[in-house]
Amino acid sequence: MLPVTMPFAPTLSSIASCKIIAFGNINASLPLVQQVLDHEFPEGNGVALATGDLKIYEPLTNGHHLYFVHGTLDQSIALATLRSGESPAAKSLHPILAGEIVEIGGLRIAGLPGIFDREYYNRLVNIPVQYFTQTAVRNLIDLQKPVDILLTHVSPAQGRFPDVEHAAGKHIVSGILELLRPQLCLSGHDQLSWVREYDTTHAIGLRLASQSYVAIHFDDLSNTIDVTEHATADILNGETTRGRLITSHKRTSRIPEEITAEWNGRFRKQVVAALATYMAGRPQHLQTSERSPLALQALADVATGSAMTYAARFAAALEANPDLSKPEREVLMQHIVSEMQQTFPNPDIATELPIAFQTILTAASISV
Repeated sequence: MLPVTMPFAPTLSSIASCKIIAFGNINASLPLVQQVLDHEFPEGNGVALATGDLKIYEPLTNGHHLYFVHGTLDQSIALATLRSGESPAAKSLHPILAGEIVEIGGLRIAGLPGIFDREYYNRLVNIPVQYFTQTAVRNLIDLQKPVDILLTHVSPAQGRFPDVEHAAGKHIVSGILELLRPQLCLSGHDQLSWVREYDTTHAIGLRLASQSYVAIHFDDLSNTIDVTEHATADILNGETTRGRLITSHKRTSRIPEEITAEWNGRFRKQVVAALATYMAGRPQHLQTSERSPLALQALADVATGSAMTYAARFAAALEANPDLSKPEREVLMQHIVSEMQQTFPNPDIATELPIAFQTILTAASISV
């Protein structure tokens, strides 16, 4: 399965901060979800996540959206009609399958539905919907985009819970965290509240939606993610509380290689085509036999590949230092472009390198 961006995702990526509500297992509590979203988003258009077990599939109103991974109590027919658009709730309830990404407010969200069972893990057919397979795991770890929030039904492996003496989660999920290194991992199958760090990932266990929920606040300017827990009963009783802060951290910056891999998949072809068109109109390339369209395409590809590495370095530096002023960003960019031109003195692409660099930044929506 190829990575895809889910439909119906609200266009929030242009704002400086966003809030997303996250529930554990719903267990037929969609009316409570509606009340919480109406409280948290009084103007409507709220976005929420859930770890599954909806059991009922009624539309949300006021423009709210719920993205979820299915659990052990979800119905395969209901999930299929949601994904096909046949269900009346399809415009507000969105199942996420392994290998899909939802992009909301600058955060990238992926999911792993179901639980682990050795009997079904290696199967290719006749798999009950409540179990994930090796194919699903492969679809997830093959994602070419970095993941900020990983939504799972089952929790990653860990020791004893504070109040329950049993092993929870599966080592497979822990391995996925090591590979994807999301900022947050939210799970709810065990219906317990807990927080644990797995390297750079903050893993959070969620209680039933009828008991509590968490609010995720992402500030793109400071690059911070705050998560607060709230008692659902307080909202239903009309009480407004600040909630309990359970984690606050800066989003881990990506390395340039990660950014380059993402950009190659997203828009490299478009940048090459735009650069080739630009080069074709420049005087030094006109009326020259060796500057055929195919040759210009090849030169544009070389220039794009060369500039991509340096543009990714610039992007990674901005992610690691979000408080840089505009003059500081300009100085940093000039330094990187100068280094790029000295590294690639090829006269065929020297003039085009800065153009390629800027075209890449534009495609990535990075402004100086």
